[in-house]
Amino acid sequence: MTLPERRPRTFPILGAISRPARNALLVATLAAAVYLNALPGDFVYDDNSLLVANPWLRSASHIPRLLAGGIWNFRGEVRNCFRPGQMLSYMPDILIFGLNPLPLHVHNLVYHVLASLAVLWVLRLWIRCEPAALAGGLLFAVHPIHTEAVSCISGMGDVGCGLFFALALLLLMAALDASGAARRWLARGGAAGCFLVALSFKEMAAVLPLI
Repeated sequence: MTLPERRPRTFPILGAISRPARNALLVATLAAAVYLNALPGDFVYDDNSLLVANPWLRSASHIPRLLAGGIWNFRGEVRNCFRPGQMLSYMPDILIFGLNPLPLHVHNLVYHVLASLAVLWVLRLWIRCEPAALAGGLLFAVHPIHTEAVSCISGMGDVGCGLFFALALLLLMAALDASGAARRWLARGGAAGCFLVALSFKEMAAVLPLI
């Protein structure tokens, strides 16, 4: 009696997805997985002073103040920390869910996942080698240097800056490959917009023109 031949298990859905798409899915999955344990976390360190104690984040009527001043102006302190993008990112979560850290942690993690994907695409355009781009994207996604920024809600300034910084680079590189003046200017305009948004999250984005 002969046993029936065992065929290797196949996953037709994955087979239908292109290699670049599978790599992007892998980067996104790992970027989220390594920080899932941060989601149940409470407010810590600067989270308490920047968000919990900040009455300006609990009413949309304070948006002009957030756009016009530094992140510590709500308590009368004038510092060189003009980051309206960061502060406005907190507001929808707090207005909808109150001072619940979970939606804010999810928001920050989504920024990190998107930033990891943007880095993957930048590397694809830069080095034109999919395995090397995947390695770089994975390294960015799981590198421990991001731990504090992604795990602490107050680190959204760093994560958001990184996301829009990478998007600005991506659009600048896309402009070089674009066919037609209209597409080139559209990509450059998008890059300029992303650069300004990155600056609104954290001032370190100012180094982009040097790259």
